[in-house]
Amino acid sequence: MDFLIENETFVVTDEVYEYLLLYNGFKHVSPAALDPKYKPWCIVVNSLSKTYAMTGWQIGYAAGPKEIIKGMNSLQGHLTGNVNSIAQKAAVEALSGPQDDIARMVEEYTKRKGYMVNRINSIEGLSCIEPKGAFYVFAKVKDLFGRTYEG
Repeated sequence: MDFLIENETFVVTDEVYEYLLLYNGFKHVSPAALDPKYKPWCIVVNSLSKTYAMTGWQIGYAAGPKEIIKGMNSLQGHLTGNVNSIAQKAAVEALSGPQDDIARMVEEYTKRKGYMVNRINSIEGLSCIEPKGAFYVFAKVKDLFGRTYEG
């Protein structure tokens, strides 16, 4: 991060999975929270779509230096419409209400991830490593074909 600050470069982070899908004790840490000197150089973008199962509701937020956020608001206002009132009220409830469903969702995703990893690794010619975050499992298929492709 010091290199970026020295070169006056902003860091934009997509923190949509902030509370979800970190396994084996891994914790999310935003670069903006690492050191107070980094905060003026960080723009955090987040959404309620993953953590609160509000995919498609088109509601999210950004945090960062006031002048950058002001510019983002001006640009966004010309590109899209406003979030509907139902989604706004649901967002307030999601953020201020009980958060126990997040842990239950992570527990369920953990089970599903384990199932997929075990199933893929049980198929001859396929293998995968266990992801440390998210629920995306990428299978290695080169042994299935017996050759690799260079590109």
